[in-house]
Amino acid sequence: MTSGIVRANHTDYRRVVMGTIVGGIVLYTLGYVIFDVAVKRFYDANVGSATGVAREPQLMWAVMLGTLAYGALVALAIENRPGAVTVGGGALIGALAGFLLWATADFILYGATNLSNLTRTVVDPLLELVRAGVAGGVIVAVVGKRREVARRAVTSLIVLVAAIVTTAQAPARTPQQPLRIERISWLRGCWEMRSAQGTVEEQWMSPRGGTMISVGRTVRDDRLVEYETVVVREDGGRLAYEAHPSGQPSAVFLSRETTDAMVVFENPQHDFPQRIGYRHDGPDLLAAWIEGSSQGQPRRIDFAYHRVPCPGPR
Repeated sequence: MTSGIVRANHTDYRRVVMGTIVGGIVLYTLGYVIFDVAVKRFYDANVGSATGVAREPQLMWAVMLGTLAYGALVALAIENRPGAVTVGGGALIGALAGFLLWATADFILYGATNLSNLTRTVVDPLLELVRAGVAGGVIVAVVGKRREVARRAVTSLIVLVAAIVTTAQAPARTPQQPLRIERISWLRGCWEMRSAQGTVEEQWMSPRGGTMISVGRTVRDDRLVEYETVVVREDGGRLAYEAHPSGQPSAVFLSRETTDAMVVFENPQHDFPQRIGYRHDGPDLLAAWIEGSSQGQPRRIDFAYHRVPCPGPR
């Protein structure tokens, strides 16, 4: 005897609704375990250059609604599969639906935005293949059981999700640890970008005394175009980027977003830029950018640095 769903000659919307709820719960639970716990550091290290895109705290009603829609997609795909659907068949249907859905979204977003780099774009649909595959199998396992058993299973899943949501929201109520200067120690060293417009250099000292200090210059045709001294210091639990550019007043930008491989500083009152960012793309690669609004128009300038030997005494 086959354990699973035997499909009638018409769509059973009661099963679809039950499958939507079960699928949504499983997808949310696995999404938390996979993306917020297991691979969070990997995802943080493989973001694109776009900043300020993460909503903190999340709008949970919107997240739940979107996850239920995802569950409905998998449930409908299972319900409209001809013949009896086993747990393994449900897992296969869910895996294909999840992979195709997120491959579509991820690669379109990669081509049109700066939300993720290519590595994260490729990995994301593969993880969704696992998440949606498990959801599809669970949908068949639960919905194919007797009504009373299915209800008890759904109730247990709801209790599990409620516990996860409570746990996920708990850190927001806990005071954050002060941001230490060592968090951006990957900046230290000498960085250079050469182009037809000239050579841009930045030299960062190691963290010490709660600070990191850099000097930078732009040289074109063997002529100094501009220079800048920067002090990054710990300031009230955040990092302050104190810039002293040549020919311009000094300005202070406060850290807005910080991971193990990226930092973004912001000063909304500054003319241009309003944001300054650095991202460590590898042992010898550093992406930097300044962005904001200039004369009412969005503007961004990127710097693709590579590591060079620091000059020694001559």
